[in-house]
Amino acid sequence: MNAKHVHNPLSAEHFHAVDSATCKQTIAESQLEYSIDMGSMTVHHGTRYGSPIVIVEHHNQRADELSGIWFDEGQQ
Repeated sequence: MNAKHVHNPLSAEHFHAVDSATCKQTIAESQLEYSIDMGSMTVHHGTRYGSPIVIVEHHNQRADELSGIWFDEGQQ
């Protein structure tokens, strides 16, 4: 049986936990198609360097909190 690998940009291997400064820089470098405000966080969907990206940005993120980014750096 031949298993076909399906590229999933939301897989765990493409997850990056980032601090507030990195999250804000990544948002600035991305072309956001839409955002969903969820109260204490916003989920952004779009592209960065032509590849799909999902950013979960915490509002008022403290230094000891992290935001999440799903991005396949190999697709750049």
